[in-house]
Amino acid sequence: MKKIVFIVILGIVVLISSYFAWLYFSNPSTSPLNPTLKVNFLDVGQGDATLIIFPDGQEMLVDCGRDAIILAALARVRHWQDRTLDYLVVTHPDADHYGGCIDVLKQYTVKHIYFNGFAKENSQLLQTFHQTVLDEENIGADFIIVSSSKELFIASTSIRFLYPDHSIVQNPRVPGESSIESNNTSIVMKISYGKLSVLLTGDMEMPLENYLIKKYGSILNVEVLKIGHHGSKSSSGEEFLGRVMPQYCVISSGQNNSYGHPALRVLKRLARSGCQILRTDSLGDILAIITLEKITIHAQK
Repeated sequence: MKKIVFIVILGIVVLISSYFAWLYFSNPSTSPLNPTLKVNFLDVGQGDATLIIFPDGQEMLVDCGRDAIILAALARVRHWQDRTLDYLVVTHPDADHYGGCIDVLKQYTVKHIYFNGFAKENSQLLQTFHQTVLDEENIGADFIIVSSSKELFIASTSIRFLYPDHSIVQNPRVPGESSIESNNTSIVMKISYGKLSVLLTGDMEMPLENYLIKKYGSILNVEVLKIGHHGSKSSSGEEFLGRVMPQYCVISSGQNNSYGHPALRVLKRLARSGCQILRTDSLGDILAIITLEKITIHAQK
């Protein structure tokens, strides 16, 4: 009798151990033994795309690069048969940020779509994007225009929309600025898990940086900074870097691009700030694995 009981107990232990092993190896980020936040800065050439995988397995794609190359990039970091996406955030309507979102919307069922609301006149690509979004809405997707500071909570992770903090549809200017610039309508997000944070900036340039410094101050302090506008000389000012104080600075740009991104002067500013510079044009995909206590960086190359 005792032998039978022992065998039964042993069998239960083996089954439980096998279950947790399966959870861990099938998707480490969702394992109850090892909950992590994964932030994938995808190499999409001269463009921008970031896939966030939350501790419970939900996913948020922030921008999609210029074209269908985003589909190959997503296939590198997620199961190719999974055709659902929980969240899509389109920071602003520059082709190298949202062009590939049309392909994503056609290939995936997207549950929630966030957009800044900026309209570019006579843009056939933007018209196609809006029609594709409408098609997705017709089968149940939520379409949200970000027009105020707000915070979402997903699987113990805070997603704070710092900007836009007003309706870009009604007034696309940065408060206090007279000129209109698409880059400075970008959705800016702070992603926090435990005490560690990532700041995603779209194509933010110095006028918006300065505005956010005045409004948020030390809230901008994060461990990982996605450098604005691919490292353009118009972004990543000294005062902004001094306020953010990042440990890692990620630049998304294409090899030998015609824009000269990242600019040499920006690279010098980043070096002076003391952050570790990580570039998709030289490293490929860059993965930040964030636990409640530490950040580990992995690069494709």
